[in-house]
Amino acid sequence: MSGVFRVNDWLELKLEGSETNIYVNGELFNQCKYLLLEIPIKAIGDYDDIGSIDEAAEWLNDDLEEGSAGYWIKPEEEFWGHCSNLQAWVENNYDTRLLKSNLAFPLLKKLGDYDSKAKFKFSEELIKRLNSGYEPVQEYLLKEYPGYVLNLPSEHIDSVKWSQIKTLDLIGNRLSSLPESIGDLGCLQKLYLSTNRLSSLPESIGNLKDLQVLDLTNNCLSYLPGWISGLTNLQVLDLSSNRLSSLPESIGNLKDLQVLDLTNNCLSSLPDSLRVLEKNGLRVYY
Repeated sequence: MSGVFRVNDWLELKLEGSETNIYVNGELFNQCKYLLLEIPIKAIGDYDDIGSIDEAAEWLNDDLEEGSAGYWIKPEEEFWGHCSNLQAWVENNYDTRLLKSNLAFPLLKKLGDYDSKAKFKFSEELIKRLNSGYEPVQEYLLKEYPGYVLNLPSEHIDSVKWSQIKTLDLIGNRLSSLPESIGDLGCLQKLYLSTNRLSSLPESIGNLKDLQVLDLTNNCLSYLPGWISGLTNLQVLDLSSNRLSSLPESIGNLKDLQVLDLTNNCLSSLPDSLRVLEKNGLRVYY
């Protein structure tokens, strides 16, 4: 089986065997995984407040995806379904609400290499979806495009509704620095920064008063700033595999700290204030 559908000058879909594949400027980009097949008529009213395919897919809990029990369609039908979806996406100015975010944004970014309109729309859609307040998409964008999101111009950063974001996973992004704007994530509870190239931390992290977990494993930190003591709700602090030679005495102010991992550093001693916390149940790995 074979078929080709050209959406625009740079984007086309091909039915190859039983698989639908997406091509950008003649190069294989991705394989289409599934379609959302239908919405039960009785449930139409439940969709009034749903603002994107991401939210619809979550609401459906994947029950109506092609390949789920009771649902099967021919490869040709699936191919034309994907063609219709991408055609609608392009005709609606690359509106990322019309596709799953984990397809829409990588595809839009790739198209931006060839299409100036797509390149502009990538930043515009990024800001729009961050402002939507839908936490799974916000977290996805921060995870996949931290350099874009955290370095947006201040007028856009100020407009983003950060209040919903409670977890930020930036593991393994090769980050050598973090912008001060990370301190705007006022409700953040878990911040994962392991396996990057950080040698210092922005002081604005001290504004994250709700932070409970801070993972800085496998970075290049040679010192821990004193403002860390202001994170009074911190329960887990992982500083393993850095270059620390000392710790501030003020670390003892972290009264809620339960786990402190200091393995694989250059520490010859620990602050006396930590000994008090150990007596109260703090587990220190050193």
